[in-house]
Amino acid sequence: MPDLKISIPAILCATFAIFLQVQITLFETTDYAGLRINLADLLLPFTGIFILYSLLSNKTKWPHWQKPFGILWLVALTVVMTLSLMNGYRLSGELSSWALLNKFTGWFILIAYLYAGAWLATNYAEITIRPLIKPFVFCFLLISSVSAVSIIMVGYDLLPLSLARLIIPDYYQLESMMGNRNALAFLFAVITVFITIFSARHPDIIPRWSLILFWSFFPALLCLNGSRAMWLAAVLLLIYLGITNKQIFLRFIFLPILFGSIFFVSVLHEGQRNLIFTPFVSSSKLYNHTLRDTKEEQHIHGGDNARMKIIESSLERWQQSPIIGAGIGGGVAYQQVKYGETIDVIDNSMLWILTDMGLIGLVTFLACFAAMLAALWPYFLEKKQALSPERQTFLICTFLMLLVFGLFSLVHEILYSRFLWFILGLALALPHQHQTKSSDP
Repeated sequence: MPDLKISIPAILCATFAIFLQVQITLFETTDYAGLRINLADLLLPFTGIFILYSLLSNKTKWPHWQKPFGILWLVALTVVMTLSLMNGYRLSGELSSWALLNKFTGWFILIAYLYAGAWLATNYAEITIRPLIKPFVFCFLLISSVSAVSIIMVGYDLLPLSLARLIIPDYYQLESMMGNRNALAFLFAVITVFITIFSARHPDIIPRWSLILFWSFFPALLCLNGSRAMWLAAVLLLIYLGITNKQIFLRFIFLPILFGSIFFVSVLHEGQRNLIFTPFVSSSKLYNHTLRDTKEEQHIHGGDNARMKIIESSLERWQQSPIIGAGIGGGVAYQQVKYGETIDVIDNSMLWILTDMGLIGLVTFLACFAAMLAALWPYFLEKKQALSPERQTFLICTFLMLLVFGLFSLVHEILYSRFLWFILGLALALPHQHQTKSSDP
């Protein structure tokens, strides 16, 4: 029989790596945007029971954390979230489903992912990297490439619409199975880091041919997704990779990007009737006419105007209660007061925290973010050598992932990205053999 101590952690890592890339929406109504969950959320209760049994029966160890990050940061953030929820109820007299389920309950799901990753890292650090990275990278390549090719084929009338709707959502931008193009853009940026650095340092884990394939598809994925934050992240990542991995950049990145760009531009020639790419016009919309109702007015919506209105109302509401904020959901509720309608959620992590939780919440979250960076900084500089090469590379990628998260959080609400917290748990926890008395319980 196989060793369960090896097989079960590997299976958990591989399953989460795949399921965390698939999002679905439940309970959507005309008055409620619905509860967006990952497929992995459905497995989380069973995984939690298994982990808890293992801990209580003393078969495995409780996670310890890399300093200066520790459990007190999670307690502080949870207190801030709880007080913000109570403050929202105090001000409005009710709790919206979005505030209670999506944000407050969702926060504990994020902590569960963090601890699931930490439990794996503490007890099985050296056997979790390969089972995680391979499916994480190749699942993204498969889903995104199929989605991108499907969008282009539909534009050329080469794919029946009935079949297309089974492969890609009824939407005119690449979002794969993440349910939101900005969520996919963040995942795209993180995958860019992991696939490139792992392939450069560990081609036995991520072979070089997959790196060539990824960077050949990169221009198409970048343009079809249309996230301007991803465009900026891509430039910064290319500069970093060009400086730190010159040979890999020239051989496996620059040439595939050049080839992919030429091919993608040739696909979008002027004679192509149904597929129109308009870069940097209202969030870089790729408008696919064949996927929408022909009676519907065909235009690029003014998403930027709505975004500016949300920013204006959010800052105005924050100024009314700068220290403790408007309470969870208060920023969105104020849109009804100011504009007579609810425009949308605050699609900006920093602004959402500031508006709903005030300066107290923002300072607490920023301090926790800084503690995470500080915990990973020595490993990014490779000053600590008592690790396997694979885990060292994993920690370097996670540090860069946090920087990418910081960039995206300035323009999008991505705090609730499940894969972010699972990977952070795997990176921030101390492997059992490296725990010291100075680590936090």
